[in-house]
Amino acid sequence: MQGGDRYGDGYTVERRVARRGCEKPEMTENKANRGPRGLIVVDHGSRRDAANLTLERVTAALKAKVGERYAAVEAAHMELASPSIADAVRACHAAGARHLVVSLFFLAPGRHVTEDIPELVAEAAGEHPGLTWELTPPLCESEALCDALIDLTPEA
Repeated sequence: MQGGDRYGDGYTVERRVARRGCEKPEMTENKANRGPRGLIVVDHGSRRDAANLTLERVTAALKAKVGERYAAVEAAHMELASPSIADAVRACHAAGARHLVVSLFFLAPGRHVTEDIPELVAEAAGEHPGLTWELTPPLCESEALCDALIDLTPEA
């Protein structure tokens, strides 16, 4: 990590995720030259097993849809439950990933998205020299979120 660069690619958290709202973060360049990728889906984590199973189901669905694009697809909880972010980073690296895409299962760019998760990923990735990574925007950035809310809302 160099000069406040929590992602290892020259961009700061503030440049990636605006604190004022759901602005699209700048993504890293040269993705094609990074080698095999791992996908880690991160949520907060809960003391309730049923809540943690939601992430497992979502990750399994992602793996079924896009798993062939990645060396590994792993779930991770920021805190309170396992697997941790460090566990998922180790699993992806062991599967051959040299670049990680960390997908945020969070609605908005709060402190966990802008500070805590980048720090945890940087720390875990730092255990594997040459491993690079990037964060996706939080879910509020996707137009599909609005469609999902419409689908779940009873019609008037």
